Amino acid sequence: MTRKNATLSNGNLMPYIGIGTGGKGCDEATTREMLRIALNAGYRHIDTAAIYGTEHIVGEVLEEFINDGKLKREDFFITTKLAPINHRVEFVKPAMISSLKRLRTDYVDMYLIHVPVSCKNLGSLEVDMADIPKFEFDTEIDLVDTWKEMEKLYKEGHAKAIGVSNFNIRQINRICEHAVVKPMNNQIELHIHFPQKELRHVCHQHGIVVTAFAPIGCPGKKSDPKFNWPSEGPIDDPMVVKLAEKHKKTPAQILLRHLVQHGIVAVPKSTNETRIKQNISIYDFELSLEDMDELDRIATRPRLYPQKHGFGHPEYPFDDVTSK
Repeated sequence: MTRKNATLSNGNLMPYIGIGTGGKGCDEATTREMLRIALNAGYRHIDTAAIYGTEHIVGEVLEEFINDGKLKREDFFITTKLAPINHRVEFVKPAMISSLKRLRTDYVDMYLIHVPVSCKNLGSLEVDMADIPKFEFDTEIDLVDTWKEMEKLYKEGHAKAIGVSNFNIRQINRICEHAVVKPMNNQIELHIHFPQKELRHVCHQHGIVVTAFAPIGCPGKKSDPKFNWPSEGPIDDPMVVKLAEKHKKTPAQILLRHLVQHGIVAVPKSTNETRIKQNISIYDFELSLEDMDELDRIATRPRLYPQKHGFGHPEYPFDDVTSK
């Protein structure tokens, strides 16, 4: 496969490799520099969200590249997401407009419901990722109603495509059952240690492109004891290391190439210039069918991001997580 873009159900193209802007421990100056490096290296897909607190930085850097004549707005694919405090029908469009203002654009290329767990809005559309665990659950919201508002944003042109994130099979099927416009994307944790094969199959049946977050397992968190991260992540897996040596590539490049050959979009995050450039340089080699099969047969391990702040909500999506 040499294609660099996935084709969405409406015919729009979504670059297979994007740059993620979520997570903690990255100040604004570092995020700006990361984006500049990525765009100069050829990235055209930027993944952000209202709760990441990075939309305004994305907007500033994209405007900088446009004003300098380096790129045009249509060269970018911007994904952002609806915060869980804004699921009520009266908040969906105002939240979208706020995101557009921060992004300094008239539209986004993909707008996702960030999580199926709804929280109460306490009077502001703005929310920081660190504050999410502090919010009370809102259990009266029907996500089908939220989705109907997403469809309106799509029809009005505020979003060129719409989708969901962290939705499970039941939730995907229910949205699709009631949708006029089906979700075009489901962004989920996905890597060789957590391949989500059944969910991917259901998404494929509905014509939904899958995006993998944490596609290389966020190895930077291993060094921070507060995360209690596994000592061996996807990037350390012996099979991945073996194939990296075989193809003379980095383990991260093997992991990303594996996803792309499965038709899966990936949004790795790195602030290291060398790794940023390496992560998009995966189109000059191909994994064989045997390579792919070996990677596909790696045993599944527990998810890295159980998002336990949502545990107990009726729409908490992860059946494999049994306790908070």
